[in-house]
Order: sequence, then structure tokens, then C-alpha cells
Amino acid sequence: MKISEETFEEKFVGFLVNRVSNRLELSREDSLKIEYGLNILVINLVKMIIIYSSSITLGCFKETLIVHSSFCILRRYNYGFHFNSNLVCTLFGILLFVLFPFTMKYFNYDIPIYHNLTILLILNLCIISIGPSYTKNQLFSNEKNKLKPILFTMLLSLSSLFLSNTSLDTYLTSGIFSSVLLVIMNTIYIRRMVYEKC
Repeated sequence: MKISEETFEEKFVGFLVNRVSNRLELSREDSLKIEYGLNILVINLVKMIIIYSSSITLGCFKETLIVHSSFCILRRYNYGFHFNSNLVCTLFGILLFVLFPFTMKYFNYDIPIYHNLTILLILNLCIISIGPSYTKNQLFSNEKNKLKPILFTMLLSLSSLFLSNTSLDTYLTSGIFSSVLLVIMNTIYIRRMVYEKC
């Protein structure tokens, strides 16, 4: 007999859904919709709390905020890879949004403008050629959807270039890199899945 262990988040969401469903006398379908939405909300809040409390502990909150904000802006349009495990996703988030900025801040690393320009050019070419990278739930594509990720990536890239010789450009470029990295990972994953089906 397999025992299913619920996480704290699942127990908390179950408690909330039961309270709301009983008070509002919701149908089973409506309760499931609320449960699905609350699960996503609670899981993302827990990830954010872990990531930002880690950044506060390491003294790189501002840097994490810049990297994470630029990543989130692009993630909205670029999509990209999703991890199957919340734990792996959280650990990857800590790596990209906390440890990477912390290391750059600790070593006082600032990307020289010519290196930044080269990196941004490569990242933009990646988005132009393979972006956006849809998930299995978003398998649609048209020119309008392809244009948004390119425009937002270019806008953030230009912002990074205009902020050269400040520490902001390094962290903006890191956020762009993080988003493009997940697009590349998702593209490789999709191609591997297609190859395995053949």
C-alpha cells in the first residue's frame, strides 16, 4: 500500500479550499478550480519567500530583486523550461537569483561594456531564432506571439546598455541570461521528446 504524503503547502491549500467551499457551497468543479489556483499561488509564494530570505541573509537583496524582476518580465513572454519538482525549481531559483548575484557582488564583478554588448547580442539572437519556447500547455505560435519576446528582450537589453558602468547592467543582463537559458533548456527538451517519439 502506497502512502501519499502531502506537503505543508498542499495541506494548507486543502484547509483553505474546504473552508471556502463550505461557506460558499461551491460545486466540486469550482472547488477544484480554486484549489488549482491556490496551489500555484502558495507554491510560488513559498519559493519567493525562500529566495528573498536567502538573498537577505547573504546581503544581496537588491541584486536578487533586479535579476528576478528582469527574469519575470521576460518569462511572461519567453516561457521556457518548467521543472517537474518544486524542490528542484526552488534550488535552481536560489542558484540563478541568489548565488549568482551574490558571487558577482562579492567579487565586485562588473561586465565590461563590450562583453555586455556581445552577451546581449548572443542572447537576443537566441530569442529571435528559438523564442518563445512554449510549454506543453501552450503549444500555439503566431507572429504576434513571436514579436513580444523579441521586443521585451531588446528593451531590457537596451536598458542594460544604457546603464553601463553601473552595477545594474550586470544584474539586468543576468536576468536576461536566466530567461534565455530556460528557453534553450525547453527547446532542447522538446527536441529530445520529439526525437524519442520517432
